[in-house]
Amino acid sequence: MEVISEPSQGIREIRGKFAMPTVSTIIAVYNCADYIAESVESALGQSFRDQEIIVVDGGSTDGTRERLQPYRDRIKFMVQTGKGVANARNEAIRASRGEFIAILDADDKWLPNKLAVQMKYLQSHPEIGLLFGDEYYYDAGGGYRGRWFKDRIPIYTGRVFDKLFENNFIGALTAVIKRECFDRVGLFNEDLFYAEDTEMWLRLARKYPIGYIDEPLAVCRFRPQSRSLSFENHYRTKTRILNSLVEAEADFFRAHPAVRRRGLFNHHYKFGYQYFAVGRMPEARAEFREALRQRPFSPRGALYWLSCYMPPFVVEGIKAAKRMIGGISPL
Repeated sequence: MEVISEPSQGIREIRGKFAMPTVSTIIAVYNCADYIAESVESALGQSFRDQEIIVVDGGSTDGTRERLQPYRDRIKFMVQTGKGVANARNEAIRASRGEFIAILDADDKWLPNKLAVQMKYLQSHPEIGLLFGDEYYYDAGGGYRGRWFKDRIPIYTGRVFDKLFENNFIGALTAVIKRECFDRVGLFNEDLFYAEDTEMWLRLARKYPIGYIDEPLAVCRFRPQSRSLSFENHYRTKTRILNSLVEAEADFFRAHPAVRRRGLFNHHYKFGYQYFAVGRMPEARAEFREALRQRPFSPRGALYWLSCYMPPFVVEGIKAAKRMIGGISPL
């Protein structure tokens, strides 16, 4: 298939040429030449075959497009330059034909039965709007760190808007979303260049139940240049998202003030800890102070806020102790 330089024209061509699959797998990629072939191979190698694969390149300059050349007769390829991952995903969704949309990150990979397991689950749970699963993950140095969710994060299913506001526990890498959900809640917010998936999950969870499969379905790799490791940009965007949501869902949060307090506490505490971990104590103090405004009697919030005033050798001792019992987790 020819490179699609004008998405609107390409969308018309795609819809006219291809029959409707069950799943549309979308991959947004930018400068990921070392990993993109393995990612595409993991989609092509699924035991569930009824899918189309749409790859949207965001203007790569590192040879990514050349790495995709051997797959051009088995994928749909589109070009988008400098508009961000939300726009890339939206263009792919608009061009897609599947009943379900599956998201695959360009530097990660799926396990072979990933889609088969999820499609079987969705057949027996038609009420689910979004389904995700666990994943194996590797840190920025390539070291294996275990299961992303089972080993780190509490998971909730069903109507989980309140729990999701308190802490995002849905991974985009394994997410499968019903197409009708996008018709109801809209596409990804293209004004966001970070945390756009968190904002989408919150909108979906307000309207639909969420499902989870308690087994690894994919392999996630954190690279030094990964967007998910840019915690400061992520923090600023997530702050905007939460504040906007509190305003947009004012009736809900008036009726559930504890949800708002827990969500904002977790947000500021988490990023206070990130600043603390890299030695940026003024920023860490500000975040822990904001966390304590939400939950004044939190022992951990108070402990870390006070730690920001301690001598450097004491702070280093605290960091060393944390590393011994689990390390500093990436976002």
